Amino acid sequence: MIRSIKTIFRSLNSSFSMIFRAMMPFKSSIKIIDLNLTDLCNADCIFCPYQFTKPNKISFSMEMLKMIHKQMGANFSNCRFDITPLTGEAMINRDFIKISKYISQNTSDNNYTLYTNMTLAHKVGINNILNCGLENLIVSTAPFDKELYTKIYRNSSYEKVIKNTSDLLIAFTQTPAEKRKLKRFAIEFRGPLSIKECINLKDYKDFIEPYLSKDVRVSATKNFDTWMGNIKEDDVLPGMKLIKKKPTKFKLITCHRMDTLRVFADGSVRVCGARIDTLEKSDEFIIGNINQSNIVDLYNSSKTRRLKLQSLIGKIPETCKNCTWYMR
Repeated sequence: MIRSIKTIFRSLNSSFSMIFRAMMPFKSSIKIIDLNLTDLCNADCIFCPYQFTKPNKISFSMEMLKMIHKQMGANFSNCRFDITPLTGEAMINRDFIKISKYISQNTSDNNYTLYTNMTLAHKVGINNILNCGLENLIVSTAPFDKELYTKIYRNSSYEKVIKNTSDLLIAFTQTPAEKRKLKRFAIEFRGPLSIKECINLKDYKDFIEPYLSKDVRVSATKNFDTWMGNIKEDDVLPGMKLIKKKPTKFKLITCHRMDTLRVFADGSVRVCGARIDTLEKSDEFIIGNINQSNIVDLYNSSKTRRLKLQSLIGKIPETCKNCTWYMR
């Protein structure tokens, strides 16, 4: 009973806070920014909507990051950044290490995370990854079986992925925590196998298991997002399940992801960095472009405030209605 009352109180407090910030004339500071380092990917995963996109070949640049810093001023240092692309591989961006270091050196909260398929770690450099400023690195890969990996990730990089993962894991484990920036390392297997089946595969036992430590987490998922209904049952392998969208109901709180901005390589800015509909021609959550407007002004614009308030008055945006992450 007490827990239920506390939950209701937190929900009401969050709602009133959101309404207050949305309606007041003064500017709110940006809390979280997702940098879309690239739209390109060197895999073609069966569970990812990348297969339906026409990726922009422009990469997010250091100049763009410095522009954001200039526009935000002192608030830049208090913002939390994430550098995992929506549907791409961050290490394709040639400025990946420079961008990571810049964020680490210029922010007080550099506890940011990268999801990577590890195909390019050998080119970026294992020691560079350990010390570029990243605190959390998550390897997104198929279970370590070549045939299964090829079916799910649909590229020929299996040997590179397992070697890069093993090399980084060895360096991470052998380097004392106080001598590396990277603090947490995770491997997330994506496919039809359970975690027990994944850790019993021969390549896992040969290349991963001997180098595990307390700061390394290994998990497996068999459940996958539909990405607004774009991914169908026929797209994935038997044993891989799609998350069913629950009916969207009116709630007293606004989805917390509405406080996040995602900045793309062309400078366009989007409210919410969680999910997009890759088959839609337009995106109702794009609020402007930092090449034409200040990012702080965009975050506090009438369009942004309207998007945040819509769900509180029962007019939930169509994008949210189709999102399995809404309120999750």
